[in-house]
Amino acid sequence: MSGASSVSSICSSNVSLIPTGPQVFINFRGKDLRKGFMSFLKPALKKEKINVFIDEQEERGKYLISLFDTIGESKIALVIFSEGYCESHWCMDELVKIKEYMDQNRLIIIPIFYRLDLDVVKDLTGKFGDNFWDLVDKYQPEPKKLHKWTEALFSVCELFSLILPKHSDISDRDFVKSIVKAVKKVQKNFFQRRNGEIEYQDFSVPACKLTITMHESPNEEAVQVTVLNEFYQMKNQSPVPSYEVLIYICCLVS
Repeated sequence: MSGASSVSSICSSNVSLIPTGPQVFINFRGKDLRKGFMSFLKPALKKEKINVFIDEQEERGKYLISLFDTIGESKIALVIFSEGYCESHWCMDELVKIKEYMDQNRLIIIPIFYRLDLDVVKDLTGKFGDNFWDLVDKYQPEPKKLHKWTEALFSVCELFSLILPKHSDISDRDFVKSIVKAVKKVQKNFFQRRNGEIEYQDFSVPACKLTITMHESPNEEAVQVTVLNEFYQMKNQSPVPSYEVLIYICCLVS
């Protein structure tokens, strides 16, 4: 009897540790975070029995399609921006797919800025910006891809975010606690319709859609970057007047 009781106890313990609820997909730059921040975040999420998917592979090219399928099976995505995020076109491709599911109301996104200021990402400055522009130079022959990357990046930046500034005194462990709390809040208020669409109360924020085009000036002495910022509302939100903002950035060519 005691043996049967022990087996029953072990089985009950194992069952209690099985993750439940909607799957959480984490999009991050492995080179920056895998051996540091993720070593805190992963166990913290699993401790709360959160059903989380973390890509354990360094090279993603051979099975990126399967990762896209995993994103489609998920209902929550943590997008963790770090300084080296834009070094990886895999990260950017995942981000595009994540945004597509968000636009279809099939995925809730929680952007996370790790040791990174929000303005650095929005303005594409600092090391983050340098990495982005290096990627743009590399993929100039693929304007459609660049357009999708840029649109996804700025759209996600307009959502409710968790931010750990670069020079913050807050520890990684404490920041992880905030992330876990946010994920649990989303799960608590999560509802999925029969058609696959999802609803969430008190968390959605209007997204921001940007289109970036580059034009050479007539005298070829400057490059003008025109940013067309068109705000739109996500589905299931009451409509509001739309407007656009034009920002001109001139970079003189030496």
